[in-house]
Amino acid sequence: MKETGFEELFAYGTLLDPAVQQRVIGRVVEGVPDSLHGYTKSTVKLGEAIYPIALPDPGGRIQGARLLLSEEELKRADAYEGPSYQRVKRSLESGRSAWVYVAPEK
Repeated sequence: MKETGFEELFAYGTLLDPAVQQRVIGRVVEGVPDSLHGYTKSTVKLGEAIYPIALPDPGGRIQGARLLLSEEELKRADAYEGPSYQRVKRSLESGRSAWVYVAPEK
């Protein structure tokens, strides 16, 4: 059940790491396992590091977790992900709707 003032974010990469959550969000968030259909997890090189990114793929499926974030925490996640990702609402395997960071549409 979603709390008022909070949004669900589907995470499938670095935002699942408790150390990254603490640094970016300001707390460790326990996620609820879920899956995203219609996307495949790939990678993108940003600077010297390689990060996971969701690319459209009709037969694809990415496993991850739903995180419940406040609007302020979601803004921090947006700043962390930067312009190499686009935040969009998608339906998950559970039937829940959540924000997810995907490759920007060209």
